[in-house]
Amino acid sequence: MVFNHIAHLFLDRHMMLHFVFLHIGLITAPIMLWLLVEGYAHTSDKEKYRKRLLVGGLVSELPYTLVVCASRRMPLTFAGMDILITLYLCFRIVENRRNDGDLSEVIGLILVSILCDWYISLPVFTLFFLRMEKKRAFLASAVFFALIQHFTQYGPLSWSHSVLFAMADMASILAAGFLICVLYNGKQYTTHRTFHKWFFYVFYPLHFMILWGIWLIVNYIV
Repeated sequence: MVFNHIAHLFLDRHMMLHFVFLHIGLITAPIMLWLLVEGYAHTSDKEKYRKRLLVGGLVSELPYTLVVCASRRMPLTFAGMDILITLYLCFRIVENRRNDGDLSEVIGLILVSILCDWYISLPVFTLFFLRMEKKRAFLASAVFFALIQHFTQYGPLSWSHSVLFAMADMASILAAGFLICVLYNGKQYTTHRTFHKWFFYVFYPLHFMILWGIWLIVNYIV
């Protein structure tokens, strides 16, 4: 994730390092989503979890917007909702499916995600993670993400470049799946639970502010 934001803020998009950093950064979100889906059953207070995601997303919105607008070299304006809001929508989808809720709500949540980071993709990944075995879920997610990126993000590129970028996107999702399969043992943290619960909610907006501060210094002070 941090690599992704560094690439957008500081690196020329024609550089190979930009390409590498961008796709390293894509690994984080699917891992976060997998842990959210897996952790749902172990969450003692689901309402508090849902509220943490929503409040964390709202708090992070301004830092996220500052970085996105800076990376696009545009005035400060609405640039979509940050990934914590997307994860909040995904949590709602998990709740709906676990409780046999109305499918129209799921469709509505997916459509709302169009306004968010990782739009459409993470909500659809959520359904894969709920319904499929782990390896197949990540494979399906990788294929879906590559198709979404190919047809929505890489249109201006030549066919060969579009396919190359889409395949790299697929590799990032598969790398996330590999890390989950190798490193995740399905057990919950038994020590430093408060740290693990709150770390990302602090780190996420903070890293945006640090990167934005460095960007300001590089572009307007140095």
